[in-house]
Amino acid sequence: MNLSETCSGRTAKPLPPSLAGRVADARAVLFKALARGLKPPPVRTVTRWADERRYVAAEASPWPGKWSTETTPYLAEPMACLSPSDPCRSVTAKKSHQLGFTEGGLTGSGPRLRTTRRRC
Repeated sequence: MNLSETCSGRTAKPLPPSLAGRVADARAVLFKALARGLKPPPVRTVTRWADERRYVAAEASPWPGKWSTETTPYLAEPMACLSPSDPCRSVTAKKSHQLGFTEGGLTGSGPRLRTTRRRC
């Protein structure tokens, strides 16, 4: 269907020359908004999301502030398995205490909460 056609098959009237450069074509605006709404969210791993957006509270860590996977490189693989695009359904780790695995697990829910749109 051509953008200049309406639902009834008639051709839409062009804008008057005085308005042509100042008024947006409603159909073009509508189609651009629909295209943006239908575009899938970018695929991000949990580690990348955490490095870009995660902050650690002072109560939760001796290193509060912006998250850095370089500080805890042993968490990179388990966190990558928590990514929404990863086929893993569960992650099991044999570890010591106070290594940051709780924070890594909490970080795994971040991208899902950030990109999932639901009605409340």
